[in-house]
Amino acid sequence: MTDRSYRSPESEPAMSVPHSGLAAASMYRRCLLLLVVLPLALLPALVGAVPWLVPEPLTAGESVSDEVRAQGEQVDGIAESLDTATDRLESIASDQADLTARVNTVAEGIERANQQDAEMQQRLVDLSNALDQLQAQMQALRQGEGEQREIDREVERRLLLMEAASLLSYGKARATVGGDVEGAREAYRQADGLVRRADDPSLSQVRRLLAEELDALENLEVPDWLGLQGRLERQGARVDEWPIVSTGPAETPTDAQAEPDGWIEATRDALGGLVRVSPRAGAELSEPEVQTLREMARLRWLAAELAIARRDSAELDHHLRSLDRMLSQWFDPEADSVQAAARLIDDLHAIDVSPIPANLGQALSALQQALDSA
Repeated sequence: MTDRSYRSPESEPAMSVPHSGLAAASMYRRCLLLLVVLPLALLPALVGAVPWLVPEPLTAGESVSDEVRAQGEQVDGIAESLDTATDRLESIASDQADLTARVNTVAEGIERANQQDAEMQQRLVDLSNALDQLQAQMQALRQGEGEQREIDREVERRLLLMEAASLLSYGKARATVGGDVEGAREAYRQADGLVRRADDPSLSQVRRLLAEELDALENLEVPDWLGLQGRLERQGARVDEWPIVSTGPAETPTDAQAEPDGWIEATRDALGGLVRVSPRAGAELSEPEVQTLREMARLRWLAAELAIARRDSAELDHHLRSLDRMLSQWFDPEADSVQAAARLIDDLHAIDVSPIPANLGQALSALQQALDSA
């Protein structure tokens, strides 16, 4: 049986059904039926006991009974309506309970959503703080990278200038010591390119001096040293073809009596220790003396080749004079091979070697000063 107990609306949440009110309505219905039916049931007894109360004829009683029956039927209709209403109220109460449960479920979902929203808000705050920190780190990193790039550029600039200084020093040495003007030119060209790559406005004086020295080297007239060295090698290989006169001059100073000329003289003395050639008037040379003369001539040619390799014009001139004396003293001047050697000696004597520029090295000094002051 459905619980129809009545509860006041103030004691229940919204949309709840007052079950105690339903019980009271049912009790009220029963009392009303009792009040209507009980007099009707007692009326015939009252009429029989007190006949004088009801006058004859009793047609009015019959009308009253009909009315009572009609009222009873109305009460039954009302009771059925009340039962129907009660069922509807119970259905509504059940629906309201379901709706309340759904509302509670939705409320719980909203609460969880609020909690999740609060958590998301906190996470967003944390992410925003982390992003701010990351941006600060990126900014610091970019600043560090900028400083590192500046340091790298400065290091690269110094390396370029140091390499240029080394090339200038090497070029100066090749020009002044070795007489290798072409090598000096190449070194100066590379140094000029490195200084330009450094792109330092403070090196304007260095670039000006370097351009002047390079221009001076470019304008120097340089002999064909390689070609001359090749000609010397070919002539030195033909020393054995030179015919020797049978007797030496009467009183002509020999190469052995010439002034000392460094390591070549010591080498000649060592090789001629077994047989020493000296001029003898009208005497024929022995085979050992002939071999010694040819060996001395080959050594002189070799010394001249080395002087050309070192671009030493003074030493070359000294060895050429010694060779010229040997050809005129000991070898037949009418022989074609001897004449070819004599022409080569004359060509080498005619070489005009331009002096090295006196200002060579000023660019190097200016560049070293710039490096020291940086």
